[in-house]
Amino acid sequence: MITFGQLRTFLTVSRLGSLTEAARELGTTQPTVSLQIKTLSSEVRAPLLERRGRGVRLTPIGEAMCAYAREVLEGLRALQQEASVFQGGQVGSISVGASATVGGYLLPPILSRFRGQFPKVQIFLQVDSPEHLFRDLLANELDLAFSIEVQLPRGLSAEPLRDEEMVTFVSSKHPLARKKRVEAKDLSALPLVTSLKRALFRDLVERKLREAGVEPQVAFEARHPEAMKNLVENNLGYGVLFRPSVAAEIKAGRLVPLRLKGHILRGRIVMIYRSQRRLSPLAKRLAEFVATELNKKAFPN
Repeated sequence: MITFGQLRTFLTVSRLGSLTEAARELGTTQPTVSLQIKTLSSEVRAPLLERRGRGVRLTPIGEAMCAYAREVLEGLRALQQEASVFQGGQVGSISVGASATVGGYLLPPILSRFRGQFPKVQIFLQVDSPEHLFRDLLANELDLAFSIEVQLPRGLSAEPLRDEEMVTFVSSKHPLARKKRVEAKDLSALPLVTSLKRALFRDLVERKLREAGVEPQVAFEARHPEAMKNLVENNLGYGVLFRPSVAAEIKAGRLVPLRLKGHILRGRIVMIYRSQRRLSPLAKRLAEFVATELNKKAFPN
């Protein structure tokens, strides 16, 4: 008989490509993982994995099994959340994704208040790049995600939450820190500290700067906002981040926001979900809570 535990283990192995890594993530032993995969293969009467170097990869039957396993576990989670409605919607679990800025600065206090009202709801938060969030949403590994507004792949939809100010900032030691306002030509002459190439946030920053008449001169790239802020604080260029990301450093006087003459840069925060799947009651409850906190109430059914 196939069990939900076997399916969870199989999906973890398929995602990580390693029995050892899967065992570590699941908090069990490699022999236990191997036994579960072997039992599952016996039930379907076909090999699901094959060796590839030091790891494993899916066989053609394994690929098909992976899709079915996701559907089964998603159905189980939806059933559990539907059942929670009969207990006031106050129990269950939900998997939420968020981009670095949203997950690192905006969501934590909101999730804390949500947990205060619904202490029996277990929230799994994954802070990652938008690209990885899209992948996991489409794979049914996340219920919903919160991110900056960027182009979505097919199968996903977005609901706007609010527009958030994007702050252009420099080190307190930079000459521009003493100016009340700067012009586009001032920034065009400076090195820009921003995200890695092909990162969706970088595309957004460069597009917003060009709309304001600034030609970005990228000199330093970093994966995380904390690294960007450290580079700027050491006077290696200017940066652009959402205001919550730099609020603490600005308050402490280590970074100084610049007022770009005639322009206020803004980016939109959105909720992202699978287009063809209705939000579960618990996911909808959380979505509405976050929307209310961000001054928006309506969400799709």
